[in-house]
Amino acid sequence: MDIQEIKTSIVADLNIGNLPPLVQDSIIEKLGQSIMEKVVIESFKKIPDDKMDEFDSLSGPDEIQKFLASYIPNYDVFVRDLVSAEIVEFKKLAKLG
Repeated sequence: MDIQEIKTSIVADLNIGNLPPLVQDSIIEKLGQSIMEKVVIESFKKIPDDKMDEFDSLSGPDEIQKFLASYIPNYDVFVRDLVSAEIVEFKKLAKLG
């Protein structure tokens, strides 16, 4: 799941497609940051400690994604599940406010 797919998922799942672009962008940015943090944290839990130096040497999202996919089975599903969970959590929090 790439960045554009995450953005599309946020817009569709939150039903914000009719909001002004600036408002959509603000929501996408805030939720997107939360999603990326969650993906990084959960990914790091699955990478062997002795491979962290290799991870640190990577440059660019394609290299990083390929590296993570080599250590996390069904990486796309892993990311998609995390994205869905964060969107659900965001919806819960938004209803509280």
